[in-house]
Amino acid sequence: MRRMVQIAADGTRTACEGGPFQIADGGWTWLDVTDPDEDELDEIARILGLDRVAREDLIENQFPRVDLLDNHWLLVLDGLALDDQAIR
Repeated sequence: MRRMVQIAADGTRTACEGGPFQIADGGWTWLDVTDPDEDELDEIARILGLDRVAREDLIENQFPRVDLLDNHWLLVLDGLALDDQAIR
């Protein structure tokens, strides 16, 4: 699943699901991606201008962290799931 929310410099909010996505100049963009395939990873890396290492960080098991890169922040977060036995 892919969702994107953009907040323009003037405060205008735009949201979409599925894509295709384009990153606007100014403001900020939140891109939420769950279980991307190789084509989606390539598209995200191209749109965001990610280098090879940052692209690999999208799919490898990583500790939660925030990296400030050249023109964007990369947030690696853990999600929570609730089942009958535990919160994972």
